[in-house]
Amino acid sequence: MQEKKRDLSHFSINEIRPAAENGFLYDDFSPNADEDDRKLYFSIKENGIREPLHISVDGIILSGHRRYAAATWLGLETVPCIIADDVDYGDLSHDERISVLAIYNKQRDKSHAEKLREALQDVDPDDAYQNLLSDRQKRRQVKLDDNIEMGKKKKRARITTIGFLTAAQKVIESQRKYWPISLRRLHYLLLNAPPLRHDKKPGSKYQNDKNCYKALSKLVTRARFVGDIPAEALDDQTRPIRVLATYQNPADYIEAETQDFLRHYARDLQRGQRNHIEIYLEKNGIRKIIEQVADEYCIPVTTGIGYCSYPPRNKMFKRFKASGKEQLILLALSDFDPDGEEIAASFSRSMRDDFGLTNIKCHKVDLSGQDVIDYNLPSDLEAKENSPNYNKFVERHGTHVAELDAAPVELLQEKLREAIESCMDMEVFEAELEEEKKDAAFITATKKLLVQSMQARC
Repeated sequence: MQEKKRDLSHFSINEIRPAAENGFLYDDFSPNADEDDRKLYFSIKENGIREPLHISVDGIILSGHRRYAAATWLGLETVPCIIADDVDYGDLSHDERISVLAIYNKQRDKSHAEKLREALQDVDPDDAYQNLLSDRQKRRQVKLDDNIEMGKKKKRARITTIGFLTAAQKVIESQRKYWPISLRRLHYLLLNAPPLRHDKKPGSKYQNDKNCYKALSKLVTRARFVGDIPAEALDDQTRPIRVLATYQNPADYIEAETQDFLRHYARDLQRGQRNHIEIYLEKNGIRKIIEQVADEYCIPVTTGIGYCSYPPRNKMFKRFKASGKEQLILLALSDFDPDGEEIAASFSRSMRDDFGLTNIKCHKVDLSGQDVIDYNLPSDLEAKENSPNYNKFVERHGTHVAELDAAPVELLQEKLREAIESCMDMEVFEAELEEEKKDAAFITATKKLLVQSMQARC
């Protein structure tokens, strides 16, 4: 433009240009497909453009793209415009242009899709994704008060085995980020540095037997009653508890639901993989530890006690068939003992014999005899002679065995990650993670719009 036009002056339709970024927010003008666009077309045809367009000082349309498009369709030569003196579109960044367009189009009637695209501009995908991951982590973790501490030791008549108590407290504290842990896991971790059960009895060293296990159970029960061990630190997963969620009033419920609304999304990160991966865990006591890793890759975890029964195997078979993938890969975590060494092979055979599944590969992830040596795991347990796999195991490894519960968390999680990634196309997986970030931003923007709509109607 050679000369600056004044407000409400009529510009030649060739002097102004649509904003290229308008398509990021708003739908194209389509009177053949959209009823509102059709009405606008005939209104301008009969009455002309009554509401002027807003343009920048360099002739870029800020609001009025539909009116401009209708004028073009109708062959109009000029359109009324108002110049935004403070906006030089060419000097703005992409994000600034999007922001200006949203401001100048605040009052226009918009479709849900257009509102959503506007909302998306205010969402940082990285922040949305981090919030998504944070929500997942919170769901996996026990809720603890910030002021929960072990507290200082003090003499109590009911607990006289101070050394035993101190050793248990030390182990529990070392596992804080994995709370609650099972009594069984505490038992095996104590065997890494066995304390005395009685402070003044040198022969009372903690051992891997029923008497010591019972003594530990009684100790931690009393310790929790008197506050020496937080109640949240230990869990009995063999006795599940169900409590119905209740609220004081409808307002509290609505507030809770609003906060929790659209927070639990998880993209199928395995969707692009050739193989369907599943995890089988022999011990329920470390399930949460294993699920922390499995959830990162969106892989199901099946827990059994020893060999797996029919119902969980049937569900696994159905998941594999529903996936439509070429092969089922099963990663098994089991004890280092005669039966644990055979679980992977036994599981594979049972899936073949019971369900006719031949395209399955099973791998034992943990524990190995080398792990027992490298990590100095307690292995004073003797292999059970009544196991049908006893002779085979003893011939290969000797009589000493070790339990999954005794292994360091870091070892279990590291070996599982290595096993999972060895079975995956990591480029495809990383691409899915990037898409999940976009998903998180889309959901955040959608939630914002829906909550605003609900609040407006209240």
